[in-house]
Amino acid sequence: MIMSTAFDFALLFISTCSAFYCWTLSRRLHALQNLRKGVGQAMVNLTKSVSSVEANAAKLNREALAAVSELRIMLSKVDASEEKVDILLETMERQARETWKEYKAKTGEATERLDAAYKSLTDGLTEARDLTKLIEEKSKEIKAPAAPPAPQPVLRPQPEVQPQPQLKAQDYEAAADIAPVRETEAPRQRPAVRRPQISGDREMTAREVALARALAAQRAKEAAVRKAAQQDDLANYTPEAPAMPPRDDAVASFARRLRQKQGQASLKQAPLDRGRQAKA
Repeated sequence: MIMSTAFDFALLFISTCSAFYCWTLSRRLHALQNLRKGVGQAMVNLTKSVSSVEANAAKLNREALAAVSELRIMLSKVDASEEKVDILLETMERQARETWKEYKAKTGEATERLDAAYKSLTDGLTEARDLTKLIEEKSKEIKAPAAPPAPQPVLRPQPEVQPQPQLKAQDYEAAADIAPVRETEAPRQRPAVRRPQISGDREMTAREVALARALAAQRAKEAAVRKAAQQDDLANYTPEAPAMPPRDDAVASFARRLRQKQGQASLKQAPLDRGRQAKA
């Protein structure tokens, strides 16, 4: 009897536990199936996320297709302009080579002109120094008194020899008048040399005339060198004057008069040269 009662209590307890367990499972299943809370809400959110991802993927796909089409258009344009770019590069290289050749040629010509002008200027300075020495020698000869001739034993009387008169400043000014000056209207025509009478009814000696001509030629050469320097953008270049020894008043007046005449001729020739360059 006791055994059957205990067995009944045991079955009752087991049944109660089973019922409680079933009730617990039912509540858990209800919580899982609830769409507002629990796993149901998570499934709803997951479904929304998947749909959003699909929409974004479709949008990205459309944008990628549009970008691919634009890229294809740009590639076609690049292929079309590649030939033009090659032609442009070739033209630029050819122009650069031609420009470099022209630059070298012009530089060489300018260098040759400068060398020629420098050589001519050096020669002119050398001739100027020589001419200065000649002028100094001439001035010393003019200052020195003429030595009387030695008496010669002759049987018949000899006429008395007159000493050579000394030249003065007026004589040098007269020599400056006959010096050839560069003409402005007809530079190639050489004016005729006139020999005016000077003091003592005596004409100029051949040496004095040659000296005046040499000095005038030297001035003309210096003017030509200055003109060449101006044409080569060397208008501000002024050659260093040679060291001149001290001269007397007559020689200084002679040289100053020649410089004034040469300066006037250069001033008259400059407008004509500019007009010729403008016409050329």
